[in-house]
Amino acid sequence: AFDGFNSTVFAYGQTGSGKTLAFLLPMFHGMKRRGDVEGLVVAPTRELAIQIQAECEKFGAEHGFQSVVVYGGASAHEQKNALRTKKPCIVIGTPGRLTDLMSQEGVLSLEKLSVIVLDEADRMLDMGFEPQIKTIFAATPTRRQTLLFSATTPIWVKKLTNRYLEDPEVVDVVGDSKQQAATTVTHKAVL
Repeated sequence: AFDGFNSTVFAYGQTGSGKTLAFLLPMFHGMKRRGDVEGLVVAPTRELAIQIQAECEKFGAEHGFQSVVVYGGASAHEQKNALRTKKPCIVIGTPGRLTDLMSQEGVLSLEKLSVIVLDEADRMLDMGFEPQIKTIFAATPTRRQTLLFSATTPIWVKKLTNRYLEDPEVVDVVGDSKQQAATTVTHKAVL
């Protein structure tokens, strides 16, 4: 149901409910694979970016969907080389590293982008990445698909939705728009 340009989707659902494949599989379907970046997935953390990259490789690599993951805390030089040599059709990254690479001439162009995904948008805004998100959107064509995924729907996510999505389809995976993050996820710290 993600066909056509200028379509927008806002989906929310608990962690582990299948949101990653919900955007990757339709993204693959519409790509032309001409050596330009056609799909961009923005994630709040390097761990999530790496996880999305693993799913992208698992389901797309054997069909020719080259992807590159970029994030802070790793060699920017190696990431630049991967972008230049792999010529990926999909880039997955964190907001800070993406805007850094976009600011360097000839490294990362989003001029041919057809799909942009903001995954865990609630966390990105909570972490203060709104300025980077604005920069990323400003560098993308106005004619594109925009997909925003979130585990929760606080007011600042709704404001982001109103700013960047035009009459979006809202997909509620759980059926409760006032939901919180999944209670089935356990967080532990080992010292």
